[in-house]
Amino acid sequence: MKKIIMSSILFFALSVSLYAQDVIVSSYPVKLILQEITGKYVDIDVIIPFGADPFDSTQFNQAYLRGTRIADAFIYISDDFEPWAKDVHAEKKIAIFDFVPPEMMIDIEGNPAFTGKVLEKLIEAIAKNENMKMSKPRNTVIQKFLKGKKLCPYFWHDPLVVQAVLPGLNTLLSDLIPIRAGNFTQNTNRFSARVTGVNTELRSILAPIKYQSFAQVSPILNYFTARYKLYTNHIYSNDLNKGGDPFAVFSYNPQIKINSEELEAKLPQILADKKAPAYFYSEFDFPQMAEHFKYSKTISRAQVCLFYGLNTDDRYFDILYRNVNIIQQVYMPQEEK
Repeated sequence: MKKIIMSSILFFALSVSLYAQDVIVSSYPVKLILQEITGKYVDIDVIIPFGADPFDSTQFNQAYLRGTRIADAFIYISDDFEPWAKDVHAEKKIAIFDFVPPEMMIDIEGNPAFTGKVLEKLIEAIAKNENMKMSKPRNTVIQKFLKGKKLCPYFWHDPLVVQAVLPGLNTLLSDLIPIRAGNFTQNTNRFSARVTGVNTELRSILAPIKYQSFAQVSPILNYFTARYKLYTNHIYSNDLNKGGDPFAVFSYNPQIKINSEELEAKLPQILADKKAPAYFYSEFDFPQMAEHFKYSKTISRAQVCLFYGLNTDDRYFDILYRNVNIIQQVYMPQEEK
């Protein structure tokens, strides 16, 4: 009888060791990327519920937020994008932006965040910092080189940036569950190979509209437009109000109040001035404005396009293909038969 009990306990302990039930992430894009590596071997809980506003902490799953204290790992995007993460105390706390190469970082304006001598010095500073016994957080080093600029956090819209962070995530997860390291590495290699193929495919599809002007209200597609050579043209507060801050992207300045009727009236001229056929926005950019445009009599559906509509059964590549499908509707309309 004792042997049976001991065998049961051993089997249960071994079963638990094969899985990390308490990996908690900040948002769904992070989960989608991790799932490609972990497959069935890790259960991932998300703090920001599906469809919730990522900038409104009252909508977060408070149980998972508290659960980060005892989780095996808490993985989020960055301290800049998710400032609430600074107050999270977890045994392992990892910002994915710590794995993004500086030369691939994009700023809020849609431009490379670091170039030339600045990039060279930043890379040297990061290497020097990592070799120190008491190294600083990588973000602290990067902030000194930003000189007032803000980094765009939406890295997952560039498949090659996602590919660049995979080795770091694979190492992290393999350390958490060593017995599954082989599975994680195999999945990572398979995912990386598909990223290469999908990037080649998307580059070919979007090549005919390279360098077209692309108007958006938030920086959510900066990485996507930079990768596929679309010219990002943001709609700023001073496009609506005289004397507005020309560098205040709407979703990054909650003090700016947007009047849906005013934007509807001015949007055709704004698009004409920016030489952009349509205005692209995400479902988190002023929901009341998005609702208003559904019933607009002066703005067509082709001129106002919704991005980022995640579905609960999405896989990572669904995001990229959805981007392409919407862009094709505007820039590459099919000829009527």
